[in-house]
Amino acid sequence: MKELENIKSRRSVRTFKPEGIDDKTLKVIQDIVSKKWVGPFGKSYNFTLINLNDENIKELGNLTSYGVIKGANLYLAGSSESDDRSIIDYGYCFEKIILDLNREGISTCWLGGTFGRGFVANALGLESGFIVPAITPIGIKEDKSSITEKLVRTIAQSNKRLDDEKIFFIVEDNLVLPAIWEGLNSKLKGLLEAVKYAPSASNKQPWRILVEFNAIHLFWDKNEKYNASMKNFNIQALDMGIALAHIDSVAKDEGLKGSFVEKYPDINESDWIYINSWVRYL
Repeated sequence: MKELENIKSRRSVRTFKPEGIDDKTLKVIQDIVSKKWVGPFGKSYNFTLINLNDENIKELGNLTSYGVIKGANLYLAGSSESDDRSIIDYGYCFEKIILDLNREGISTCWLGGTFGRGFVANALGLESGFIVPAITPIGIKEDKSSITEKLVRTIAQSNKRLDDEKIFFIVEDNLVLPAIWEGLNSKLKGLLEAVKYAPSASNKQPWRILVEFNAIHLFWDKNEKYNASMKNFNIQALDMGIALAHIDSVAKDEGLKGSFVEKYPDINESDWIYINSWVRYL
């Protein structure tokens, strides 16, 4: 499966088969999670699988998802410092794992707000100065979605995507203008689509992309009020990491040579926050 197809095929799953995961599948999960994961800003992460059936974990109490997740007994979690760059790197690495799992037919669901952080912190032995930005249940999708899952997807409008002209832009005479899809470099279109189909907190899709002939500049259209809903970090920074993960994954899959470079484009001052650029080698 091509990586762009993998990205498009992935869905957040909230209802899992209660019989859990067999040993063969668990080994696949462990192999993916145990890889060395490093974000574009250089932060490395070690992620932990939390098995709710483990006796030591049971002693900590119950992991609540406030009724959102059904049937899952295995969760993936990690810890990070709370600055934006660290959270971006966390989101990047976490999404890379999620995409690898999806390729193996293993379902997940980003949880950034609807889980008991105290329980997870205890399970991880969280160090002072660190937070748990997000976790995901891991399992096999139940054939029939729960009523709660259907309701969550409806409220979040999970399948709805912003129009291209609200995401992709070009620069002319230092002015930022909506891009015309047909006029963009065809070599970069797969990377752009990969961002368009990325998951985001409450499906707000806060990424904005300036497209040059051989470069993609990622910006953050930050929703201050929404980010303030999380006391310790900006939750949309995870979305920026997810977008970067999609760009990198599709670029590598399509054989495009390039890398992330901090290269602020030549534009007038913008209300958006510059994140990073992917530049194709000529």
